[in-house]
Amino acid sequence: MNASQIIVDNSLERLRYFFGQLLTQRDLEAEQAFHLALRRLAQRETFGTGTIAGLRVTPEHDSVVPPRSVFVLPGLAMDPDGRELLLEEVVCLLVADEPLPVEPHVFSPVPGSKSALAAAVAARFGAAFTVANLDEVVTTLFQRGLMPEADKNAYFNSADISVIKTFIELIAPSTPVLTPPTTLQDWIVDQLVGVTYVGARYAEHGADPAPAVLDAACCGGTQCFASRAQEGVELAISSSPFPDVIDPFVGLRDCLDSDPALLCGCLLDAWRGLPASASPCVQEGAIVPLAIVYWARFDSSPASQVLAADNCALRPLAPGGPSLRALAGAPVTATRLAGAQADHTFVPVCIRLPLTAATPGSPDDVPIFDGNAPYPFTVLDSFWVTSTAIGGATVQIRSASGGGGSAGSSPMSAASASLKARDTDTDMLAVAEGGSLFLRRSNAGVAGTLVVYLMKT
Repeated sequence: MNASQIIVDNSLERLRYFFGQLLTQRDLEAEQAFHLALRRLAQRETFGTGTIAGLRVTPEHDSVVPPRSVFVLPGLAMDPDGRELLLEEVVCLLVADEPLPVEPHVFSPVPGSKSALAAAVAARFGAAFTVANLDEVVTTLFQRGLMPEADKNAYFNSADISVIKTFIELIAPSTPVLTPPTTLQDWIVDQLVGVTYVGARYAEHGADPAPAVLDAACCGGTQCFASRAQEGVELAISSSPFPDVIDPFVGLRDCLDSDPALLCGCLLDAWRGLPASASPCVQEGAIVPLAIVYWARFDSSPASQVLAADNCALRPLAPGGPSLRALAGAPVTATRLAGAQADHTFVPVCIRLPLTAATPGSPDDVPIFDGNAPYPFTVLDSFWVTSTAIGGATVQIRSASGGGGSAGSSPMSAASASLKARDTDTDMLAVAEGGSLFLRRSNAGVAGTLVVYLMKT
């Protein structure tokens, strides 16, 4: 076969200039479209979707605490099409409704125990309600910032129901319509704590009007036109979650999970085309979640209605190079590296293990390796981020199931949602090829993500 070449054009065109060329609006728009398309393509494939840095949502800034609002601090994120969500100034955003007046509906007779209060709640609202459901309400109100930790501890440790009883008495007696999977405990929490979702979306609009030198009769008598495209960010709030932002790397991750050796083949199937071209007349694009804000519905506190802002539960992350280098290096402390041989090439391996909640109440073991460790390694470090918490629960890495074997980490707390618990054990667990590694949950009802750093030995 003779050598041959095939040239295939793509959709990208850039201007070629020559002396005496007549440049029109169409030419200049094509010049910008070329650079925008390539920049957004590179940003989409480099960062993905989510926060690069900043954009913290907080109820307080510079000692200012507005009663019904939160602050969104400056920062940068990327939307699914590689467009920058750049916020350069602090913005105050209204997130809470006007507080409801406090008009207690006192239980009669007054319940004196958890079981009596659970029975009174069931009778008042016409639905099944148990002590376990009451425990769940207390835990959720604590996680959302309405119930102080001291009151939560008094409830669980001393069976003190005074605070939770006072909260429930704020809700007027009624028979709520509970559509599965909504439960009575969900409804009670919703009556006490409002939820607002905060997100960001790319926005642009015309700016700096300038007169048209040539006849603009074709445009309905308009004499001036926007001479600039002003980019910005639309900060959005909603009482319900925003539509899911598709993880751009989920297909690649699933492919690599099936066989990490197939990187080349997985990349060959990962092309997603050019980012969509946005219309200059219609604001389009996905809303990237930033935070869930919890606020009190009743006027029962002299401070701000805003109770807490959870910045990490739903926010997608798209860290840049410096952040990734810091993430890779920070968990491996000098103390842990001291045990490694000086002549060993240090190449840490990171394992990320998301866990869903199982039936709560009993401990269980989640296998990381169950007699199938692919090579000998040492556990360097680990941390645990809780998404579903249970009071007093912990997780721990061990070399055998049932709580046996050797510990690969200290017990890490799973008692508070969004809590990042760090391994404080300075000893490094060695695992042989074909060995095992388990995550021991003291309560199978907790959920979250385990991150383990290993070093091949």
